[in-house]
Amino acid sequence: MPELTSPVVILGAQGCGKTLLSRRLVSLQRTGEHHIPIDADVVPSIGVDISNLPLDKTKTVQIKEVGGAMMPLWPTYLKG
Repeated sequence: MPELTSPVVILGAQGCGKTLLSRRLVSLQRTGEHHIPIDADVVPSIGVDISNLPLDKTKTVQIKEVGGAMMPLWPTYLKG
């Protein structure tokens, strides 16, 4: 199983494209396509959405996308 690297946290206001960004990164890695069509059906995250993005055979980045509605809890994710 690949080793998890330090997590990447995506923060931003509601509707700024955090979910679209994380889905495109994962899709780009899986398909190798540099042009990925815009997903019209992207549903904004409520809470935290966690995705794993393999970098190579030995390392994986964990992407934690924190929904804009969770703004009061952001300091919890920024500590340490």
